Amino acid sequence: MTTVVPPPCGEPSIRDRKPLPPLKSRLLPPQHLPGPDGPPLRGGLGVIPASQIAPKPYEWAWDGRIPLGGTTLVTGRVGTGKTMLVLDLLAKASRGELEGDLHGTPVASIFATTEDSLASVVRPRLEAAGADLTLVHLFDASGFVLPRDLDKLGAAMQACDARLLALDPLGSFLRGVTNEAVRGALEPLGAAMDRLGAACIGIAHVTKARQAVAVDRALGSRAYSAVARSILAVEEEASNPGQQLVVPVKLSGQSLAVPILRFTVSERIVRGLLGEIYPTGGIEWMGVADDVCRADLFATPAAAAERSAKDEIGDLLAELLADGPLPRADALRIVRAAGIDASSRTFRRACLSKGIRQTQRGGGRAIEFWIELPDIGIDDSPSPPSAQRGAQDAHLADVLVMTSPLQHEQVDLDTFVATVGSAGREADCMDGIDQDLEEYLGHLQCSGMPSIDDCEPG
Repeated sequence: MTTVVPPPCGEPSIRDRKPLPPLKSRLLPPQHLPGPDGPPLRGGLGVIPASQIAPKPYEWAWDGRIPLGGTTLVTGRVGTGKTMLVLDLLAKASRGELEGDLHGTPVASIFATTEDSLASVVRPRLEAAGADLTLVHLFDASGFVLPRDLDKLGAAMQACDARLLALDPLGSFLRGVTNEAVRGALEPLGAAMDRLGAACIGIAHVTKARQAVAVDRALGSRAYSAVARSILAVEEEASNPGQQLVVPVKLSGQSLAVPILRFTVSERIVRGLLGEIYPTGGIEWMGVADDVCRADLFATPAAAAERSAKDEIGDLLAELLADGPLPRADALRIVRAAGIDASSRTFRRACLSKGIRQTQRGGGRAIEFWIELPDIGIDDSPSPPSAQRGAQDAHLADVLVMTSPLQHEQVDLDTFVATVGSAGREADCMDGIDQDLEEYLGHLQCSGMPSIDDCEPG
């Protein structure tokens, strides 16, 4: 059951306040709603011409970052200050100081968490942020599940006149992590926010491995980032430990040219009614981080190092193999002797990037693998689809020999193609095939086969 925490004794209740005035941009007539007073239904599906839909501008709870009428994700690793950031925004909104379409009007909000104590963590942080505590409502989230309890949530927001809702972490309020479960909860939630003219802020943890695409970093289903109208990433600045960055990585229908903001978390002291001291923390804003490149924030040192090592290995192998084939084990020893950190994975990727082929000589226990540069053809005419598939199969065969968990056994190509469904891909999708191959080989390893490192030549 949703239980709203009452305001402290002696402080006015939100119900004693004047109701929030409607946004100016919400004065548009509802001409876009099909029905008795609107455009006629077509085919029973409510299909109407776009000309009969009244355009509506974006409305912002936090200008350019958190839109009203949808869900925003605030993502980041543990300890980056995500929750403290959201509580600071709720505090600003309660004072009417949050820049956006609600600026100048004290705004009520609801905050629900399954991770922090309301009494010892949330309340002191709100007070340290200068929140009007009568306008920030908390509730016991135990047993609360979306979308089952969405109607109760909407009723509570209407009762509190709340325009902001924060769920920490968002995944704790969902039934599952599958694409269907996430969409089944977040899509109705977004529709409810649209009807209420409110904004939902969902706090989400991120995966340990940084993704090439920043919007895919939310922990769990990719549906989190697909359904969210906006995503704000909280990242620690590598060159200034302790300083955090608020980076917009998705704004549906809007430009990402919103400035990156910088903040730090500082210690605060809150005093109780009897003078007791409660240590807590708060946000110190440091302005716009115009010296930070957005693209550099999501490239890990490990990934950059691997790319550099792959390029070095590829260049060295091209020189070594210019005079003819070499045993793979000898080539790997030479690369490592040159001081290059060549893991099996990086060595394999370097070979693939240069088109280096691997062949086997001998048989049984005397088998030996050699690598050589590809033959350079002169026929530039387009290949028919059958030839493309043949080239693709040859590429797969080379990769499978080079990366087989058991170096002395050939992985069956037909089995691999049937497993990952790659036979119909165009010839320019080799990177995707290589990624599928890694997943397939991981499946083999889980089945009891040793890893490549366990079978390293030499």
